[in-house]
Amino acid sequence: MLITGLPQAQYRTNVYVLDPHDGAITYAADLSKRAEGFHGKPLPDGSIPITVQWALTEKSVVVFPCLSRPFYGLINPRSLNFLGGITVLNRYDTAPRQYGYALGSSLDEAAGVVFGPQDADPQNRIKILAGRQLLLLNNGIPDSRPNGEGFFLAEERLVPTLLQAAWDMWRLDEDRLQTMRDHAIENQHLQRLHQRTAQVLEAAQEAARQKEWSRYVAHLRVALGLENQVYPEAMATLNDVIKGMVFFLALLIPAAFLGERLLLGAAQITRQLTGFGALLAAVWLAISQVHPAFAIAHPLVILLAFAIMAMAGLVLVLISSRFNSFMKERGDRIHHVEMRRFSVAHAAFMLGISNMRRRKLRTGLTLTTLVLLTFTVLSFASYESRARFISLSLEHEGEYEGILV
Repeated sequence: MLITGLPQAQYRTNVYVLDPHDGAITYAADLSKRAEGFHGKPLPDGSIPITVQWALTEKSVVVFPCLSRPFYGLINPRSLNFLGGITVLNRYDTAPRQYGYALGSSLDEAAGVVFGPQDADPQNRIKILAGRQLLLLNNGIPDSRPNGEGFFLAEERLVPTLLQAAWDMWRLDEDRLQTMRDHAIENQHLQRLHQRTAQVLEAAQEAARQKEWSRYVAHLRVALGLENQVYPEAMATLNDVIKGMVFFLALLIPAAFLGERLLLGAAQITRQLTGFGALLAAVWLAISQVHPAFAIAHPLVILLAFAIMAMAGLVLVLISSRFNSFMKERGDRIHHVEMRRFSVAHAAFMLGISNMRRRKLRTGLTLTTLVLLTFTVLSFASYESRARFISLSLEHEGEYEGILV
Protein backbone atom coordinates (compact mmCIF):
# COMPACT_ATOMS: atom_id res chain seq x y z
CA MET A 1 0.00 0.00 0.00
CA LEU A 2 1.34 3.42 -0.98
CA ILE A 3 0.29 6.51 1.01
CA THR A 4 1.42 9.90 -0.27
CA GLY A 5 1.48 13.39 1.19
CA LEU A 6 2.42 12.53 4.77
CA PRO A 7 4.58 15.05 6.67
CA GLN A 8 7.54 13.92 8.76
CA ALA A 9 6.14 12.51 11.99
CA GLN A 10 5.38 9.26 13.82
CA TYR A 11 2.09 7.59 12.99
CA ARG A 12 0.08 4.83 14.62
CA THR A 13 -0.98 2.21 12.13
CA ASN A 14 -3.28 -0.80 12.29
CA VAL A 15 -3.01 -3.26 9.43
CA TYR A 16 -5.96 -5.48 8.47
CA VAL A 17 -7.25 -7.43 5.49
CA LEU A 18 -11.07 -7.34 5.14
CA ASP A 19 -13.40 -9.82 3.56
CA PRO A 20 -14.85 -8.14 0.44
CA HIS A 21 -18.28 -9.73 1.01
CA ASP A 22 -19.12 -8.98 4.65
CA GLY A 23 -16.27 -6.70 5.79
CA ALA A 24 -15.01 -9.13 8.45
CA ILE A 25 -11.34 -8.95 9.44
CA THR A 26 -9.55 -11.97 7.95
CA TYR A 27 -5.92 -10.92 8.50
CA ALA A 28 -4.49 -8.82 11.35
CA ALA A 29 -1.03 -7.71 12.44
CA ASP A 30 0.90 -10.30 14.43
CA LEU A 31 2.03 -8.78 17.75
CA SER A 32 4.01 -11.79 18.99
CA LYS A 33 7.70 -11.61 19.93
CA ARG A 34 8.68 -13.39 16.73
CA ALA A 35 6.94 -10.79 14.55
CA GLU A 36 8.46 -7.88 16.48
CA GLY A 37 11.74 -8.60 14.70
CA PHE A 38 10.11 -7.42 11.45
CA HIS A 39 7.88 -4.47 12.37
CA GLY A 40 9.05 -3.54 15.88
CA LYS A 41 7.36 -3.46 19.26
CA PRO A 42 3.69 -2.44 19.22
CA LEU A 43 2.22 0.41 21.25
CA PRO A 44 -0.03 -0.31 24.28
CA ASP A 45 -3.18 0.05 22.15
CA GLY A 46 -1.98 -2.61 19.68
CA SER A 47 -0.99 -0.24 16.89
CA ILE A 48 2.41 -0.30 15.19
CA PRO A 49 4.44 2.95 15.12
CA ILE A 50 5.79 4.11 11.76
CA THR A 51 8.16 7.08 11.59
CA VAL A 52 8.18 9.01 8.31
CA GLN A 53 11.59 10.69 7.84
CA TRP A 54 12.45 10.38 4.15
CA ALA A 55 10.79 10.92 0.81
CA LEU A 56 10.09 7.17 0.66
CA THR A 57 9.65 5.25 3.92
CA GLU A 58 8.97 1.51 3.77
CA LYS A 59 7.56 -0.64 6.57
CA SER A 60 6.93 -4.39 6.57
CA VAL A 61 4.18 -5.69 8.85
CA VAL A 62 3.61 -9.39 9.54
CA VAL A 63 -0.04 -10.45 9.37
CA PHE A 64 -1.75 -13.79 9.96
CA PRO A 65 -5.18 -15.29 9.17
CA CYS A 66 -7.28 -14.56 12.23
CA LEU A 67 -10.53 -14.72 14.10
CA SER A 68 -11.66 -11.60 15.95
CA ARG A 69 -13.55 -11.41 19.24
CA PRO A 70 -14.55 -8.08 20.84
CA PHE A 71 -14.57 -7.36 24.58
CA TYR A 72 -15.94 -4.37 26.45
CA GLY A 73 -15.83 -2.47 29.72
CA LEU A 74 -12.14 -1.45 29.86
CA ILE A 75 -12.79 0.93 32.75
CA ASN A 76 -11.06 0.95 36.11
CA PRO A 77 -13.99 0.50 38.54
CA ARG A 78 -12.22 2.33 41.36
CA SER A 79 -10.95 5.41 39.51
CA LEU A 80 -13.30 5.28 36.48
CA ASN A 81 -10.30 5.75 34.18
CA PHE A 82 -9.64 3.93 30.94
CA LEU A 83 -7.65 0.69 31.25
CA GLY A 84 -4.88 1.03 28.68
CA GLY A 85 -2.76 -1.90 27.60
CA ILE A 86 -3.46 -5.64 27.80
CA THR A 87 -1.44 -8.83 28.06
CA VAL A 88 -2.47 -11.86 25.99
CA LEU A 89 -1.53 -15.34 27.25
CA ASN A 90 -2.27 -18.91 26.23
CA ARG A 91 -3.70 -21.62 28.49
CA TYR A 92 -0.20 -22.26 29.92
CA ASP A 93 0.24 -18.58 30.92
CA THR A 94 2.87 -17.89 28.24
CA ALA A 95 2.73 -15.69 25.15
CA PRO A 96 0.82 -17.30 22.25
CA ARG A 97 2.58 -18.14 19.02
CA GLN A 98 0.36 -15.75 17.03
CA TYR A 99 -2.01 -13.12 18.33
CA GLY A 100 -3.02 -9.51 17.97
CA TYR A 101 -5.30 -6.93 19.55
CA ALA A 102 -6.63 -3.44 19.14
CA LEU A 103 -7.82 -1.16 21.95
CA GLY A 104 -9.70 2.08 22.24
CA SER A 105 -7.94 5.17 23.51
CA SER A 106 -10.44 6.82 25.90
CA LEU A 107 -13.53 6.28 28.03
CA ASP A 108 -15.64 6.83 24.92
CA GLU A 109 -13.93 3.80 23.33
CA ALA A 110 -13.62 1.49 26.36
CA ALA A 111 -13.53 -1.64 24.24
CA GLY A 112 -11.09 -3.82 22.36
CA VAL A 113 -10.70 -6.68 19.93
CA VAL A 114 -8.42 -9.70 20.30
CA PHE A 115 -7.25 -11.72 17.28
CA GLY A 116 -6.36 -15.41 17.28
CA PRO A 117 -5.33 -17.83 14.49
CA GLN A 118 -8.11 -19.29 12.36
CA ASP A 119 -6.67 -22.82 12.26
CA ALA A 120 -6.10 -23.08 16.03
CA ASP A 121 -6.95 -26.38 17.72
CA PRO A 122 -9.05 -26.52 20.93
CA GLN A 123 -5.84 -26.52 22.99
CA ASN A 124 -4.83 -23.12 21.62
CA ARG A 125 -6.75 -20.84 23.98
CA ILE A 126 -6.49 -17.17 24.90
CA LYS A 127 -6.41 -15.37 28.25
CA ILE A 128 -6.47 -11.59 28.68
CA LEU A 129 -5.05 -9.41 31.47
CA ALA A 130 -6.02 -5.76 31.20
CA GLY A 131 -4.68 -2.73 33.06
CA ARG A 132 -2.02 -4.37 35.23
CA GLN A 133 -4.30 -7.29 36.07
CA LEU A 134 -7.22 -5.07 37.12
CA LEU A 135 -9.37 -7.01 34.64
CA LEU A 136 -8.87 -10.73 34.16
CA LEU A 137 -10.41 -12.98 31.51
CA ASN A 138 -9.22 -16.57 31.89
CA ASN A 139 -12.42 -18.68 31.68
CA GLY A 140 -11.81 -20.21 35.11
CA ILE A 141 -13.37 -23.55 36.07
CA PRO A 142 -14.64 -23.76 39.68
CA ASP A 143 -12.98 -26.34 41.96
CA SER A 144 -10.78 -27.79 39.21
CA ARG A 145 -8.80 -25.10 37.39
CA PRO A 146 -9.22 -21.63 38.93
CA ASN A 147 -6.30 -20.32 36.86
CA GLY A 148 -8.49 -20.84 33.83
CA GLU A 149 -8.40 -22.75 30.57
CA GLY A 150 -8.62 -19.69 28.37
CA PHE A 151 -11.08 -19.03 25.55
CA PHE A 152 -11.24 -21.03 22.34
CA LEU A 153 -11.98 -18.14 19.99
CA ALA A 154 -13.46 -20.35 17.26
CA GLU A 155 -16.35 -21.36 19.53
CA GLU A 156 -16.40 -19.04 22.58
CA ARG A 157 -17.00 -15.32 22.92
CA LEU A 158 -15.75 -12.75 25.43
CA VAL A 159 -19.15 -11.23 26.25
CA PRO A 160 -20.57 -10.37 28.70
CA THR A 161 -17.04 -9.18 29.43
CA LEU A 162 -17.46 -7.55 32.85
CA LEU A 163 -19.49 -10.41 34.30
CA GLN A 164 -17.04 -13.01 33.00
CA ALA A 165 -14.05 -11.04 34.29
CA ALA A 166 -15.59 -10.56 37.74
CA TRP A 167 -16.35 -14.27 38.16
CA ASP A 168 -12.91 -15.25 36.83
CA MET A 169 -11.20 -13.01 39.39
CA TRP A 170 -13.52 -14.25 42.14
CA ARG A 171 -12.74 -17.93 41.40
CA LEU A 172 -9.00 -17.28 41.35
CA ASP A 173 -9.11 -15.37 44.64
CA GLU A 174 -11.37 -18.03 46.19
CA ASP A 175 -8.77 -20.70 45.43
CA ARG A 176 -5.98 -18.60 46.94
CA LEU A 177 -7.99 -17.71 50.03
CA GLN A 178 -8.92 -21.36 50.49
CA THR A 179 -5.22 -22.27 50.36
CA MET A 180 -4.61 -19.67 53.06
CA ARG A 181 -7.49 -21.00 55.18
CA ASP A 182 -6.21 -24.57 54.87
CA HIS A 183 -2.95 -23.46 56.52
CA ALA A 184 -4.47 -21.22 59.21
CA ILE A 185 -3.64 -17.96 57.42
CA GLU A 186 -6.60 -15.70 58.02
CA ASN A 187 -7.42 -12.20 56.86
CA GLN A 188 -10.94 -11.28 57.90
CA HIS A 189 -10.89 -8.04 55.90
CA LEU A 190 -10.22 -9.90 52.64
CA GLN A 191 -12.79 -12.54 53.52
CA ARG A 192 -15.50 -9.92 54.00
CA LEU A 193 -14.65 -8.17 50.74
CA HIS A 194 -14.60 -11.48 48.90
CA GLN A 195 -17.97 -12.58 50.27
CA ARG A 196 -19.45 -9.18 49.49
CA THR A 197 -18.25 -9.55 45.87
CA ALA A 198 -20.15 -12.85 45.48
CA GLN A 199 -23.33 -11.25 46.80
CA VAL A 200 -23.03 -8.27 44.44
CA LEU A 201 -22.37 -10.56 41.45
CA GLU A 202 -25.51 -12.56 42.22
CA ALA A 203 -27.44 -9.29 42.40
CA ALA A 204 -25.99 -8.31 39.01
CA GLN A 205 -27.13 -11.60 37.47
CA GLU A 206 -30.61 -11.07 38.92
CA ALA A 207 -30.70 -7.55 37.45
CA ALA A 208 -29.70 -8.99 34.05
CA ARG A 209 -32.53 -11.51 34.19
CA GLN A 210 -34.95 -8.66 34.90
CA LYS A 211 -33.30 -6.58 32.13
CA GLU A 212 -32.48 -3.72 34.48
CA TRP A 213 -29.27 -2.81 32.71
CA SER A 214 -28.36 0.28 34.72
CA ARG A 215 -28.50 -1.68 37.96
CA TYR A 216 -26.65 -4.54 36.25
CA VAL A 217 -23.71 -2.33 35.24
CA ALA A 218 -23.63 -0.64 38.67
CA HIS A 219 -23.43 -4.00 40.47
CA LEU A 220 -20.69 -5.23 38.14
CA ARG A 221 -18.52 -2.18 38.75
CA VAL A 222 -18.99 -2.51 42.50
CA ALA A 223 -18.02 -6.19 42.32
CA LEU A 224 -14.90 -5.49 40.26
CA GLY A 225 -13.92 -2.65 42.59
CA LEU A 226 -14.20 -4.92 45.62
CA GLU A 227 -12.37 -7.86 44.04
CA ASN A 228 -9.60 -5.59 42.78
CA GLN A 229 -8.77 -4.96 46.42
CA VAL A 230 -8.72 -8.68 47.24
CA TYR A 231 -6.58 -9.82 44.31
CA PRO A 232 -3.28 -7.97 45.07
CA GLU A 233 -3.59 -8.49 48.84
CA ALA A 234 -4.10 -12.26 48.53
CA MET A 235 -1.21 -12.52 46.07
CA ALA A 236 1.06 -10.44 48.32
CA THR A 237 0.23 -12.63 51.35
CA LEU A 238 1.14 -15.82 49.52
CA ASN A 239 4.36 -14.25 48.23
CA ASP A 240 5.27 -13.15 51.76
CA VAL A 241 4.89 -16.73 52.98
CA ILE A 242 7.32 -17.97 50.32
CA LYS A 243 9.78 -15.14 51.01
CA GLY A 244 9.66 -15.99 54.72
CA MET A 245 10.47 -19.59 53.89
CA VAL A 246 13.50 -18.58 51.85
CA PHE A 247 14.64 -16.37 54.76
CA PHE A 248 14.33 -19.28 57.19
CA LEU A 249 16.39 -21.45 54.83
CA ALA A 250 19.08 -18.77 54.77
CA LEU A 251 19.22 -18.98 58.58
CA LEU A 252 19.40 -22.76 58.29
CA ILE A 253 22.95 -22.74 56.87
CA PRO A 254 24.70 -21.32 59.97
CA ALA A 255 22.35 -23.38 62.16
CA ALA A 256 23.39 -26.59 60.37
CA PHE A 257 27.06 -25.67 60.72
CA LEU A 258 26.61 -24.96 64.43
CA GLY A 259 24.69 -28.21 64.88
CA GLU A 260 27.43 -30.23 63.23
CA ARG A 261 30.05 -28.67 65.48
CA LEU A 262 27.96 -29.26 68.60
CA LEU A 263 26.61 -32.73 67.91
CA LEU A 264 29.31 -34.37 65.82
CA GLY A 265 32.50 -32.33 65.97
CA ALA A 266 34.18 -34.36 63.23
CA ALA A 267 37.87 -33.77 62.60
CA GLN A 268 38.00 -34.71 58.92
CA ILE A 269 36.61 -32.33 56.34
CA THR A 270 34.67 -35.08 54.54
CA ARG A 271 32.84 -36.04 57.72
CA GLN A 272 32.16 -32.40 58.50
CA LEU A 273 30.57 -31.89 55.08
CA THR A 274 28.60 -35.13 55.41
CA GLY A 275 27.26 -34.14 58.83
CA PHE A 276 26.46 -30.63 57.63
CA GLY A 277 24.54 -31.98 54.62
CA ALA A 278 22.68 -34.56 56.72
CA LEU A 279 21.51 -31.95 59.24
CA LEU A 280 20.51 -29.60 56.43
CA ALA A 281 18.47 -32.31 54.70
CA ALA A 282 16.83 -33.44 57.95
CA VAL A 283 15.67 -29.94 58.86
CA TRP A 284 14.55 -29.38 55.26
CA LEU A 285 12.37 -32.48 55.33
CA ALA A 286 10.91 -31.51 58.70
CA ILE A 287 10.03 -27.98 57.55
CA SER A 288 8.54 -29.25 54.28
CA GLN A 289 5.92 -31.20 56.24
CA VAL A 290 4.65 -28.28 58.33
CA HIS A 291 5.36 -24.98 56.56
CA PRO A 292 2.54 -23.66 54.32
CA ALA A 293 4.99 -22.36 51.69
CA PHE A 294 5.53 -25.91 50.45
CA ALA A 295 1.80 -26.25 49.73
CA ILE A 296 1.73 -22.93 47.88
CA ALA A 297 4.78 -23.60 45.70
CA HIS A 298 6.53 -26.80 44.75
CA PRO A 299 9.27 -27.77 47.28
CA LEU A 300 11.87 -28.14 44.54
CA VAL A 301 11.10 -24.62 43.32
CA ILE A 302 11.76 -23.23 46.80
CA LEU A 303 14.95 -25.30 47.09
CA LEU A 304 16.09 -24.09 43.67
CA ALA A 305 15.42 -20.45 44.57
CA PHE A 306 17.33 -20.85 47.81
CA ALA A 307 20.24 -22.63 46.09
CA ILE A 308 20.49 -19.92 43.43
CA MET A 309 20.52 -17.18 46.07
CA ALA A 310 23.11 -19.03 48.17
CA MET A 311 25.42 -19.65 45.21
CA ALA A 312 25.03 -16.08 43.97
CA GLY A 313 25.90 -14.76 47.44
CA LEU A 314 28.92 -17.06 47.65
CA VAL A 315 30.21 -15.95 44.25
CA LEU A 316 29.75 -12.28 45.16
CA VAL A 317 31.66 -12.78 48.42
CA LEU A 318 34.50 -14.61 46.66
CA ILE A 319 34.79 -12.00 43.92
CA SER A 320 34.64 -9.04 46.29
CA SER A 321 37.14 -10.58 48.73
CA ARG A 322 39.53 -11.41 45.92
CA PHE A 323 39.21 -7.90 44.48
CA ASN A 324 39.77 -6.29 47.88
CA SER A 325 42.81 -8.43 48.61
CA PHE A 326 44.27 -7.63 45.21
CA MET A 327 43.82 -3.90 45.68
CA LYS A 328 45.33 -4.02 49.16
CA GLU A 329 48.32 -5.96 47.89
CA ARG A 330 48.91 -3.28 45.32
CA GLY A 331 48.60 -0.50 47.88
CA ASP A 332 50.07 -1.64 51.18
CA ARG A 333 50.36 -4.66 53.44
CA ILE A 334 47.58 -3.95 55.91
CA HIS A 335 45.75 -7.04 54.66
CA HIS A 336 48.09 -9.25 56.70
CA VAL A 337 46.81 -7.67 59.90
CA GLU A 338 43.19 -8.02 58.76
CA MET A 339 43.69 -11.67 57.89
CA ARG A 340 45.17 -12.18 61.32
CA ARG A 341 42.09 -10.57 62.87
CA PHE A 342 39.82 -12.90 60.88
CA SER A 343 41.83 -15.89 62.04
CA VAL A 344 41.56 -14.77 65.66
CA ALA A 345 37.78 -14.31 65.33
CA HIS A 346 37.41 -17.77 63.78
CA ALA A 347 39.53 -19.36 66.48
CA ALA A 348 37.48 -17.63 69.20
CA PHE A 349 34.23 -18.83 67.60
CA MET A 350 35.45 -22.43 67.43
CA LEU A 351 36.70 -22.21 71.01
CA GLY A 352 33.26 -21.05 72.13
CA ILE A 353 31.66 -24.04 70.38
CA SER A 354 34.07 -26.44 72.06
CA ASN A 355 33.20 -24.93 75.46
CA MET A 356 29.51 -25.42 74.67
CA ARG A 357 30.18 -29.09 73.89
CA ARG A 358 31.84 -29.57 77.27
CA ARG A 359 28.88 -27.98 79.09
CA LYS A 360 26.12 -30.05 77.49
CA LEU A 361 23.43 -29.44 80.11
CA ARG A 362 23.84 -25.67 80.09
CA THR A 363 23.95 -25.59 76.30
CA GLY A 364 20.83 -27.75 76.00
CA LEU A 365 18.87 -25.60 78.45
CA THR A 366 19.93 -22.40 76.67
CA LEU A 367 18.95 -23.70 73.24
CA THR A 368 15.63 -25.00 74.59
CA THR A 369 14.86 -21.60 76.11
CA LEU A 370 15.67 -19.79 72.88
CA VAL A 371 13.53 -22.17 70.82
CA LEU A 372 10.56 -21.87 73.18
CA LEU A 373 10.76 -18.08 73.27
CA THR A 374 11.01 -17.85 69.48
CA PHE A 375 8.04 -20.10 68.83
CA THR A 376 6.02 -18.37 71.53
CA VAL A 377 6.55 -14.98 69.89
CA LEU A 378 5.76 -16.36 66.42
CA SER A 379 2.65 -18.16 67.65
CA PHE A 380 1.05 -15.29 69.54
CA ALA A 381 2.20 -12.34 67.41
CA SER A 382 -0.17 -11.38 64.59
CA TYR A 383 -0.07 -8.32 62.38
CA GLU A 384 -2.75 -7.15 59.98
CA SER A 385 -3.01 -4.03 57.83
CA ARG A 386 -6.37 -2.66 56.80
CA ALA A 387 -8.03 0.52 55.60
CA ARG A 388 -10.93 2.10 57.45
CA PHE A 389 -12.92 5.30 57.45
CA ILE A 390 -12.38 7.76 60.28
CA SER A 391 -14.98 10.46 60.92
CA LEU A 392 -14.34 13.48 63.12
CA SER A 393 -17.31 15.42 64.53
CA LEU A 394 -17.04 19.20 64.55
CA GLU A 395 -18.85 21.46 66.99
CA HIS A 396 -19.85 24.22 64.55
CA GLU A 397 -22.46 24.11 61.81
CA GLY A 398 -21.53 24.21 58.14
CA GLU A 399 -22.19 27.39 56.20
CA TYR A 400 -23.40 25.50 53.13
CA GLU A 401 -25.53 22.51 52.20
CA GLY A 402 -24.07 19.50 50.43
CA ILE A 403 -20.57 18.07 50.32
CA LEU A 404 -17.23 19.48 49.24
CA VAL A 405 -15.69 17.42 46.43
